[in-house]
Amino acid sequence: DHYTRFIHAATFALIAVLYLEGSFYTETVWFWGLVVIGLLFDVVPYLTDKLKRAGNKFFTMVVHFTIFFILNVFFIPVGHPLELLGFILVATAAYWLGYIGFITSFSAVTAAYASAPLYQSAVGIDVLAEIVIKTLVLAALGGLLVRYTVKDQSQRKQLVVTSREANYERKRLLSLIHSMADAVIAIDTKCKIQLYNGASLLLLHTH
Repeated sequence: DHYTRFIHAATFALIAVLYLEGSFYTETVWFWGLVVIGLLFDVVPYLTDKLKRAGNKFFTMVVHFTIFFILNVFFIPVGHPLELLGFILVATAAYWLGYIGFITSFSAVTAAYASAPLYQSAVGIDVLAEIVIKTLVLAALGGLLVRYTVKDQSQRKQLVVTSREANYERKRLLSLIHSMADAVIAIDTKCKIQLYNGASLLLLHTH
């Protein structure tokens, strides 16, 4: 979660720097509003606990998709390397939200790639071919990340369940040992006492 938000924040910072250099299709004050909104949704969850709901993953990703769509169509020139930021959005959405994130981000980014040439009057065979290639690569990238994410989340859940079961069994064993009338003393390989019960204290006349 932290790494993903950092990547998003760095992405918006990069866009702002290139905008200042005059690399964009159009220039307007609305641009800064979009960048600030994008940054806020990455920073808000770290301000206070009360604001964490406002920066939940799905809502944050939807805001980022919307901002990317507007930037890609109205600001970023067709064919500019910044269009590749769409790949980052798809990758992070697929990792964050699995299938839902992949489908949502893939649809939004593909729509942005298809709409930009229409608005900027840059429609051509080369542009259309580039859009098709980008779409195929996005689909492959998102699909791989979704598979990895689902597998990773499944393993994490299994680890949590196993850890809880082990902790439960440990507490049961400790409860049994402490309730025993017989003295129990457990030591490690260095002969250091790791566990004992009340009966062992009575046996050693220690309290």
